[in-house]
Amino acid sequence: MDSAALAVLATQHNPWRAKMHCSVTTAVTSGSAIAFNATDYDLNGNISASTYTIPVDGYYLVTANAQFATTGTWFISVAVGGSAAAYGNTCPSALNNISSVATVLSCVAGQVVSILAGGTGNASGANGATNATFTFLWPA
Repeated sequence: MDSAALAVLATQHNPWRAKMHCSVTTAVTSGSAIAFNATDYDLNGNISASTYTIPVDGYYLVTANAQFATTGTWFISVAVGGSAAAYGNTCPSALNNISSVATVLSCVAGQVVSILAGGTGNASGANGATNATFTFLWPA
């Protein structure tokens, strides 16, 4: 699909958007992807195993929040192909603190985006306030 057709489609109706969340407390370990267990919407079927596969070349807004259910110093990051591309704020060591991240990524179709947990301290869990949203903004 050419960039002009993508621009028209994105303006009229954007099928390349998705949101997932944790409906229950999910165990997380530093350096691993958060295992989201529920999909809020995914019009194009790009969510699989807690990752989002980029459907078309372009710029994507990725936002995520994670509320950590146990103490420790934790943060989240947006990863493309397993490598961190943007980092959220670091939560101090206290129960139920939230780390948030928002970034615009230039992506190529087929790349896989995930939300990673990072930190130190007690084994932690991400609870129901944990979510991630992926939105196509415009063609590359």
